[in-house]
This record gives sequence, C-alpha cells and structure tokens, in this order.
Amino acid sequence: MIDMKKLILAGAAVAAFTSVSHAADLGVPRGAVAAVVVAPAYAWTGFYLGAHLGGGFGRQTWADVSLTAEPVSLRPNGVLGGVHFGYNYQINNIVLGLDVALSAASLRASAVSAFNPAVTYGTRTNFLTTVTGRLGVAVDRALLYVSAGYAGANIQTTGVNAGLDSFSNNNFRSGFAVGGGLNYQITPNWVAGLDYKYIHLGSENRAGNTALGAPFTQTRIRTEVHQVAVSVSYLFSTGPSAVVARY
Repeated sequence: MIDMKKLILAGAAVAAFTSVSHAADLGVPRGAVAAVVVAPAYAWTGFYLGAHLGGGFGRQTWADVSLTAEPVSLRPNGVLGGVHFGYNYQINNIVLGLDVALSAASLRASAVSAFNPAVTYGTRTNFLTTVTGRLGVAVDRALLYVSAGYAGANIQTTGVNAGLDSFSNNNFRSGFAVGGGLNYQITPNWVAGLDYKYIHLGSENRAGNTALGAPFTQTRIRTEVHQVAVSVSYLFSTGPSAVVARY
C-alpha cells in the first residue's frame, strides 16, 4: 500500500521548490537587448539641380566646299560649362533618372585650305544641350550610371579669303548622346560628379552667299564631340535615417 501521507508531503515539497526557483528568476535583472543597427543608406530618389564645368574635343568634316572644291577636316576643342537638373528614382540599388544639361561652349578650330593658302576655314560650337535618360547602380554613397538620349548644338562655320571675301553661318543641329559617369554623395544632399558624353550631330548641307554675294555650298557637314565635365549638384532629398532592428 502506498503511504498517502508521504505522497502528499512529497508533492508539497516539489511545488514549494518550483515556486522558490521561479521567484528567484524574477528577482534577477535582465540585461539590455543589443540593437542591430544598419548603416544609413544614401538615398538617390529626388529632384536635383547643379552646375558643371569641363571641356570638349571632337571632329568636324565637310565633304566639299564649293569655293575651293575641296574636303575640309577640323578638330574643334575648348571649354564648356552650364547648369543641369533632373530627377532620380531608386528601386533597391537600381536608380532610374532623367537629366537635362544646358552648356555655353567655346569649341573651335580652323584649317588652311590646301588649294588656296589665303583661305582659312573654321568652326565654333557655341551652345550644347542634352536630354538623357540614365540607368545606374547605387553602392552606398556612389552611383555609377550609363546614359543615352537627345543632343543639340549651335554650330557656326566660316570661310575667310584674306582681304577679299568671307562667309559665316550658324545653324542648330540635333543628334544623339551616349555616355556614363559617377556621382558621389558628399552629404545626403550635396553630390559631386564626373560625366562623359559622346555627341553625334549627324550630317547636314549648307548654302548661302559670301559677304560679296558669291554663292557657296558646304556638303555633308558631320560633327562629333566628346564632352567631359565635373559637377556639383544639390539633391532635394534628406535620405532615410539609420534603421534599427531589435530582436
């Protein structure tokens, strides 16, 4: 026979021990739970506005100019600078954007006629604009991107026969631009950049009269420009604060 009295006493002892152990646990202070802090992510979404300064070089060829019936090859180069603005939209680390740049320029070149040493031909690019879409990859503060889109320029061509006659004309040409670059967030709002664009303005023919009224034609004028510029921009976005996850 089981001694009921001893069984009851044993059960009471176990219950008492369990209560004491639980009360002891409640009295021990818990340590602080460590927080897992994720470093701030630099956001690229937002409108931006900035200025740029750089240079350009390229090539311009004329298949023929009727005044001397010869082809012309010129290598314009010089400085450019202006303003730009646009918008970025970030999806994870992919950044989509649209950029508009307006640049005053002084890209010029001249060459002496091979047929008549008294004749000098010249070209000057006075203004450049690009409207390009951008596709980039964000890596913390840095944004690497490629770009492509529209390009336009005001181009002057000239011919001078020293002391006798001359011609000059201006025309706005449209074409395309492709390139790429790097932006770097100095702060969440201030962005420094380096940008390259190859600009091709197609082919055109021009005709007119010289200062003395002689007719002339220029055929298949082709203009290419390589443009490199540094920039500083203000991004209208404060970016996210540090994300704190607690477990």
